Amino acid sequence: MLKLVLVWLTAIGLAVASVFLSIGAISKTRAPRIAVSVWPTNGFAQQNVAAAKLNQQILAEQNRFPAIVDPEILKLASEAFQREPATSKAVAILALGSDQKDNDKLMRKALQLSKRDNLALAWLIGESAKNNRIDELLGYYDMSLRTNRRAAQVLLPAMSMAVANPESIAPFRKLLEQNPPWGNGFWGQVLSKPESLTNATVLRLELMDRGVEMDFQDRLHVTRLVENGLFDDAEQLFERLAGHSRPDGELLHNNTFDNEPQFQPLDWQIYNTGDYGAYISDGSLQLSSIDDVTRIFARQLASLPATKLMFRAEVANLNNEASEVYLEIKCAERDLANKAPKPVRLSLRQGKNNQVLDASGSSCRRYWISIGGGDRSESRSFEAVISELSIIQDVR
Repeated sequence: MLKLVLVWLTAIGLAVASVFLSIGAISKTRAPRIAVSVWPTNGFAQQNVAAAKLNQQILAEQNRFPAIVDPEILKLASEAFQREPATSKAVAILALGSDQKDNDKLMRKALQLSKRDNLALAWLIGESAKNNRIDELLGYYDMSLRTNRRAAQVLLPAMSMAVANPESIAPFRKLLEQNPPWGNGFWGQVLSKPESLTNATVLRLELMDRGVEMDFQDRLHVTRLVENGLFDDAEQLFERLAGHSRPDGELLHNNTFDNEPQFQPLDWQIYNTGDYGAYISDGSLQLSSIDDVTRIFARQLASLPATKLMFRAEVANLNNEASEVYLEIKCAERDLANKAPKPVRLSLRQGKNNQVLDASGSSCRRYWISIGGGDRSESRSFEAVISELSIIQDVR
């Protein structure tokens, strides 16, 4: 089993930082000089003084829990607990000063008194990670994220990196099945880590199998997979998400433009600016521009077999003879380098178009299918409508 050493080191350092940000906030908002110099009159105030002093000791030891807690701090914590048994920070400090066999029990007691006790959480996170208790570790992460707004800044990056380990999928699935409030932030972090994307896809599919509803950022998920060349994962996720099937033999999605694209670029990725743009309406792709530049208006990533392919397109409303509509077929697999076939450009005329492209022997399987056009006349205006674009195997 892959040891979670990196996760543990990250968790401990960041959780401790989170703990003492909270303690620092107490000092700032409650006049620290007065709080430390004047003898507290109740157990809660007394535990805060002890926590502030412990903070100084931890900082002196480079943000690590001290092997030996200053006796003065332990005395303050003990007196605080005697005055008020519900002082969770006092219990956590006493746990640090107790025999090792009692540490865990006392820290858990502190957490029972207050789920917002970041000192106890920091220690328990470190221990569970150090001992590779992944379910327990993630449970403490969940508790931290639910009770401390600052925790997301430090814990979600650690959790997203842990997803790169395949053995983390099952524990994360159990946790995310509860639809935690930090789920959206978690997916945002995971999708920014290329090394975690494949396992994130497995995790997403397993949650889908269990009917879990949450903001998964699915559109971004598909896009990130494509951007990182994980085409198999992207297609698997897209097929589960899209919810609509292609006609038999059809190699393009949404080839009759009946649906608004949701999961680009495995469905149509459409470009729009102030000078040019494309949109889907009434079962067709509408193209227009107000300059004389020829450009790409839409594209889709498609899997094409190494055989003869039939391209079919129906074009209407070309506004003048100088207007041009074309298809560009370009290999999307960057790792093929010089072995990739050269891009092919097919011109489309007004009306129905049928063209054959021989891809036999090609080592490329994923292609960008791009729709381009423009007008180079003095009118500086271009319009066209594409009601169908189909690619099938040529069986003639």
